[in-house]
Amino acid sequence: MLSSITGILKSIFNHPLTKKHRFLALFGFIKFQILMMLTKNRFLVKWVDESQIIIRKGEHGLTGNLYFGLMDFQAMCFLLHYLRPSDDFYDIGSNVGAYTLLASKVVGARSFSYEPLPDTFDRFIEQININCISELVFAKNIGIAEKKGGLEFTNNLNCMNHVNTDSSNKYVTPVEVTTLDSEHINPQSCLVKIDVEGYELNAIAGGERFFKSSSVAAVITGGGNEQQKLTDLGFFAVYYDPISRTITKPDTYNSGGDVIFIKDLKDAQERCKTAKRFVVHTANSIII
Repeated sequence: MLSSITGILKSIFNHPLTKKHRFLALFGFIKFQILMMLTKNRFLVKWVDESQIIIRKGEHGLTGNLYFGLMDFQAMCFLLHYLRPSDDFYDIGSNVGAYTLLASKVVGARSFSYEPLPDTFDRFIEQININCISELVFAKNIGIAEKKGGLEFTNNLNCMNHVNTDSSNKYVTPVEVTTLDSEHINPQSCLVKIDVEGYELNAIAGGERFFKSSSVAAVITGGGNEQQKLTDLGFFAVYYDPISRTITKPDTYNSGGDVIFIKDLKDAQERCKTAKRFVVHTANSIII
């Protein structure tokens, strides 16, 4: 418990959105801890612009956005700055919907979101409904894989649930899976986020035709071993600095964290440079 709190505080003090306002961020952390203790089920928080998020105890996929403003700073800022209302967003492994909310509630883009676990999917739909964006979000309670069929997912690891590979594990849920190629034949201009806890290569393998489309211009992944596959499909890894809104090609590929892949550097840079600004209410209303 102590080590967990120490880790959170260290992240708060070093996160790009909170390191210049450490005492305010610390006050916010304490306030949210008190709210969690006093609230039996959930509470509602204003997040970015007019978006709201429902927070429950132990929902680690969202609480980081309370403490840091934007938990995945580079990836989330890239989504906000890159997407346009006329674009589509594909959320592969949507969990409870943080990225879908940014894409559809904040930017106004159309989202196609996939979450295989029924309980998590129900909480995802709740987030969509509270933000009144059901007409923009096409959500499916199904997983994305290399072929259609069924898989077992862990169900006791919160936002870290993944395809089960341990035959002795009793905490599993059978889920249906499909492929991106069977779901989307002619995608329009879009950004894709894939976060399936180590199953990224499989998800990409079932969507080679989809990813080869010129309309699929940018991908955010969890930073696994998918770089070569995406390179073969026409993408290259980049680093995005949300403060200066500049995109550069890194000397080395940083596996283990979110990685952004694009096809056209000039187009991506122009999009990010000309995007509107957004207010992050959970980071002392900082504008990014």
